[in-house]
Amino acid sequence: MKNKNTIVSFFEASAATILLLSLLCFPAFSQENEPPDMPTPRFGMCSAQLGDVIYLIGGSNDDVQELHATSAVEAFNLDSLTWNTDIASLNTARLFAASAVADSQIYVMGGTDAKGHVLNSVEKYDPLKNTWSFVDSMAQPRVGAAAVTVGDSIYIFGGADRRGNPVDDVEVYSVANNSWTIHPSMRMARAFHSVFRFRNMIYIIGGMNQFGPLKIIERYPLNGNMNMGTLSMYLARIKFGALAVHDSLLLILSGIGPTGSAVRSIEEFNASGEMTTLIPPTSLSLPSARVSFVAAMGANNAIYLFGGISPDYKSGEVPVPVVDQVSYVTSVQKSDPLKPIQFSMNQNYPNPFNPSTRITFQTTRENEPVRLSVFNMLGQEIKVLVDNPLPPGQHTVEFNGSDLPSGIYFYQLSSLEGTLTKRMVLLK
Repeated sequence: MKNKNTIVSFFEASAATILLLSLLCFPAFSQENEPPDMPTPRFGMCSAQLGDVIYLIGGSNDDVQELHATSAVEAFNLDSLTWNTDIASLNTARLFAASAVADSQIYVMGGTDAKGHVLNSVEKYDPLKNTWSFVDSMAQPRVGAAAVTVGDSIYIFGGADRRGNPVDDVEVYSVANNSWTIHPSMRMARAFHSVFRFRNMIYIIGGMNQFGPLKIIERYPLNGNMNMGTLSMYLARIKFGALAVHDSLLLILSGIGPTGSAVRSIEEFNASGEMTTLIPPTSLSLPSARVSFVAAMGANNAIYLFGGISPDYKSGEVPVPVVDQVSYVTSVQKSDPLKPIQFSMNQNYPNPFNPSTRITFQTTRENEPVRLSVFNMLGQEIKVLVDNPLPPGQHTVEFNGSDLPSGIYFYQLSSLEGTLTKRMVLLK
């Protein structure tokens, strides 16, 4: 057996526990338009979604006892259910890295490399150029961290350091300045967790510390008092899947439970109500337990599960190649779109797009003069989408770029409340 660092050894111990599970017979899920298997089955990868396309990045495609990181990147179109294997590979192979999307670029942070070394390096993917490039490195090397985007900044939380110890520190990357700064730490060190943003709060969910899996959900405010109370999941778990369904709802799927065994259950975390609700396995659970996998939401509430390891597939010895598709109807209703919190503008969706995309923004003043324009890279205004007073509330405008070449464009919202600008990518 090759020498491995402490955090890799922990994974092996968790995997060994999973291997002891008895193989159970679970009811089959009916699947229409069944998605094709993964071109490169793997576990421990990170992911990022641009429009209807989800990118599966790095991970390991070896036997679970080996844990050799890969640099492979492949993309799955959630609309056409097809794979694209022509995505450029990472510059550095990475296992259990963190990822986030900012300004239509994908950022991948940390993880372990092919030799098991914990990394602090960061790579950025440009979908137009199909290239990866290094950006400023983090101060703290970390594996099993979690990241979330806030405006033009990326927050990364915790993870395990080079000695395998979970850490509580938080770093923030400025896209504009290409630099990292240290922010106030979490209240609890943790690794292999998930993060979720709702309004002015980031929720740090589950994971593990030196004592094992956690069910504590920590609230990390973007401003104000850091002494916020904690919430709790129904079940402690690590290496689980997390999937945002609405602005206030997160699905927490499978993973390793408090006994070290893989679980099939799903929990809903409703941030608006600040409560969790367990969906019992008798009502809905996954077709099979999975660990260190990726989950994504497609059309018609279809959840897609990619890779990971499972005691139900070859006793958890190799990554699962099958892409499971599960229909899911949430018990939480979408938040009221007619109650905007502030003057704001969302990232266009889909992005990248071809040929049309939707831009949603919120206004708060009655009969407020509003102008929404599109600019090219030279700063020239090429289209005016809105130029008239609007009532307070949420507004959505469609932009069609069929008469424009592929490239980067900017859309700008101006009113008496200020000016907001975002970037979008037309990719034909």
